Amino acid sequence: MGKDQLQLPQRPLVEAALKATTLRLAAEMAQPQPQAPRWNAFEWRAALAVVAMHGIGALLARRLQWQGPELWTHFLADQQAQGSLRQARIESLLADIDQAARLEGLPLQRLKGAALLELGLHAKGERPMADLDLLVAHGDMEPASALLRGLGYRDDLDSARHRSFSPAEPAAALGFGEHASNPIRIELHDHVAEPLPVAETDITALIRTPLPRPGLNPYPDRLALMRHLLLHAAGNMRSRTLRLIQLQDLALLAPRLSPGDWAALLTEPSHGVWWALPPLSLLDHHFPGCLPRDLLQSLASDCPPVLRLAIRRADVVEASLSCPRIAAFPGLAWSRSPAEALGLIKARLWPSAATRTQMRHLVATQPELASAGWTGRTHIDKLLRWTVGRPLRVPTLYSLQRAMAYEVS
Repeated sequence: MGKDQLQLPQRPLVEAALKATTLRLAAEMAQPQPQAPRWNAFEWRAALAVVAMHGIGALLARRLQWQGPELWTHFLADQQAQGSLRQARIESLLADIDQAARLEGLPLQRLKGAALLELGLHAKGERPMADLDLLVAHGDMEPASALLRGLGYRDDLDSARHRSFSPAEPAAALGFGEHASNPIRIELHDHVAEPLPVAETDITALIRTPLPRPGLNPYPDRLALMRHLLLHAAGNMRSRTLRLIQLQDLALLAPRLSPGDWAALLTEPSHGVWWALPPLSLLDHHFPGCLPRDLLQSLASDCPPVLRLAIRRADVVEASLSCPRIAAFPGLAWSRSPAEALGLIKARLWPSAATRTQMRHLVATQPELASAGWTGRTHIDKLLRWTVGRPLRVPTLYSLQRAMAYEVS
């Protein structure tokens, strides 16, 4: 894999390599194989990109029973070391937040990765975390923001979904994949919801700790954590950004739920859990044996027929950045009515001012977007270029380019 091999091949070969490597690595996560895959030079590079996009470097470093080329082995070992160092930083930050919140009498709740970290389901450093997500009561948003500013953070973006913060002393992202020194951003939420695909599904009341104490609080129970992980996975499937590490989260948590927990999920009265079928179907496909036997069949009746049909043919490739194709209307199959489908199409063709503001913020803060000429083009220009040239998705292309340039230091 020398420098004469660092050019991306034709698009069909790129798509084939991403699919083959993603599916093989997903299989390795569920059931490690004794023999290394027979990949060519570009496929090994594509596999590096897949590892970075799906956040599974440290996990594979511990799990694989074979060794690949030196470049591959070095990358996984580096991801394992960086993951452990980064987790130590995150744990220290969480301890500081907990102490400051206790002193202020302010209740906060760990969400997603921060809650999984507390449960210890993953080995040390195995589960990457770019952001810390915290839930706060609506009336406590300002005191919580002031608390984070006192810990050396500055306001980043105030959107309808959350208020984000970044370290007051800005630092560029380092390395390829996970790195201990990459900035740890914090997102404050006063509610938890996902647009599926346009109308929001809000589960805040179902996952909030009923009587929180000052400091950091856990979810009320494991079912609440599972419900949130499933909703977040559903949202990522809708936008085709699901990661294999998210399926690993579900695979580790699912066996720890009781039959009563699953029954409670199925009988949730307020808006149903039709959105849980797609991520659970992918979980069952890639990690068989994690779920109760009749769970998927019980969920199917509430799931829209078009979505039900779509997920029968789906795997993690189509639901993630491993699929490099830019979709015209991502998430259309999640629509539950013609009106909602039309709303999604309209939002895609004519993005709202809030959407454009959020995209500008992402471009300014995420290197994979900031370095791409695509993101700086007008919306009309993007539509025309997509129609004529069908470019690769920007984050996928960025990861591939970083993988092609990666060398053992």
